[in-house]
Amino acid sequence: MKFLIRTNIFEDETLESYLLRLANANGFTKFSLFQNSLKELFSREISKRRLSGALPPSLSRVNLYKAKNSSVFRVRALKLIEQLANIEKRSLLDISILRTNLRFGASRTLSRNGVLFPKLILRDDSCTIPVCPECLKQSSCIRFDWHLKTVSYCHLHQVDLIHHCPQCDAELNYIKNELIDSCTCGFRLADASVNKNETAVAVENESESLADFGKCLWFSKHKGVALDAHDFILKLGSYFKAWPQNYLSELQGFERKAQIIQSQPFNKIAVNDIWKEQLSIAKCASPVRYKNAVINVIADYFIELVDRYPASENQHANIADSLLTLIEASLLMRTTTEQVYLLVEQGYLDIAVNIKTEQYLESHIPVFFLRQVVELMQSQGVRGHDFNRLTTVW
Repeated sequence: MKFLIRTNIFEDETLESYLLRLANANGFTKFSLFQNSLKELFSREISKRRLSGALPPSLSRVNLYKAKNSSVFRVRALKLIEQLANIEKRSLLDISILRTNLRFGASRTLSRNGVLFPKLILRDDSCTIPVCPECLKQSSCIRFDWHLKTVSYCHLHQVDLIHHCPQCDAELNYIKNELIDSCTCGFRLADASVNKNETAVAVENESESLADFGKCLWFSKHKGVALDAHDFILKLGSYFKAWPQNYLSELQGFERKAQIIQSQPFNKIAVNDIWKEQLSIAKCASPVRYKNAVINVIADYFIELVDRYPASENQHANIADSLLTLIEASLLMRTTTEQVYLLVEQGYLDIAVNIKTEQYLESHIPVFFLRQVVELMQSQGVRGHDFNRLTTVW
């Protein structure tokens, strides 16, 4: 059995957009009606696959990462729809959003067509999902880019996306309204007037950072700029145009201030207190540590810092002797906390506090000397690699 009317997937189209178009093309005015029809088909023709309930009646719940329990049955349901629609195998899975076990810092990491991105960067599909009228003139579908908070204009037509209907001022949301190219009031969105966005496009062409979701999330947290701010792209592109010299200057600024306001020996001061949570924030820049551009810059800066402040012969502590937590040490060495524990047990890492033999190191307590961690990091050659297991140091 095949659908009477079959339609192809547009480039960068969302799963919700395609399924809604497929339903409408086959005479279903509501997605729930389309789902009911498929439910009957599933139970009648391939009951062995246990697909009943695999496809939810709400368009807002249809994507794979929204599955409450297991997404296995939903994968099977999408594969069946591919057969019924006579489209290429795995094409619906390619445009689906999938869960991963990675993290951008504290943010869950999702994947679409092999590209990782933090869940925080997705617009809440219960709110506005903007559109580009010029794109709608060419094809009646919703692009995945429009779901991203960082996208405020169309990269193809260099115009601002519209968030509200020009006629009734209602918020646009094709998932909630189940309308792609029109508003609930009947206004045809392709007829909406558009505003050019020359400045943002000019900045985008000078920076590759805009395609790096991790850098977007890191910049948002580092500079306190909302991901969905209208000028986010402008500020992001401008910042990374001067990268990494501008960030190194910021790190050096923290260093100078710490030297001025120092109130106790540096071997009693946490790195976090000097550099203001830069390592914690850096985790947002990439779910893969050796590919994390921010951590790489911080690591290079700390290597240079240790060179500038060698260990004192009279054991007088300097800023390179400040203290890292277990998590910060593992982050710099691009390894696991368990491996850091192993280095302590083998005598390669000293701890700055007295603990009982049976006591477990708490991950948030500053206990490791920055100097030692940096020197171990250099001895392992972790720059540019992902060494989860450190070798014996000699």
